[in-house]
Amino acid sequence: MKKLLIVLTVLLMTLSSGCKKETTYDTYTYKELSFKLPSNEKVEVDTSIGEGYDFVYDNDNMVIFGISETKQSLAELGYEDISLKDYADLLIDLYEIDVIEKVVENNYVCFSYETGTSADDYYYMVGVYENNTNFWIINYCCLYNTKPVYSVLFKEWVKLVSC
Repeated sequence: MKKLLIVLTVLLMTLSSGCKKETTYDTYTYKELSFKLPSNEKVEVDTSIGEGYDFVYDNDNMVIFGISETKQSLAELGYEDISLKDYADLLIDLYEIDVIEKVVENNYVCFSYETGTSADDYYYMVGVYENNTNFWIINYCCLYNTKPVYSVLFKEWVKLVSC
């Protein structure tokens, strides 16, 4: 009986650990910025979006826009030695964004907003990052009706950025 109990315990441990599926990620890089997405979220560079963005990646479900701003150009506008949090607040104020949620971490600030609540509207999660010379903004965007799925994913993805 003791032997059967040990075999069943080992079998249960093997089955439970074998059921966990490890997420694999692909890394996307633009200059000194890199971000990761799960391998099953294949995205491609989209050049049709237009000017004003450093990069745009998309697939059928979402779009990722990347923008950089040099600290030198901000200093020339009177924003010398601006902190990451202050820069994120400046963006929110400048674009009059009605923020739903905002998170401030040591290495990034993120906030979310939406353009409305119909199927044709959009949900955004914006990650703001900095290095010695630039601020980086990554906008993760999806249709409003996919918000329940992508809002959770975007919250994880904003953590997977380095610059």
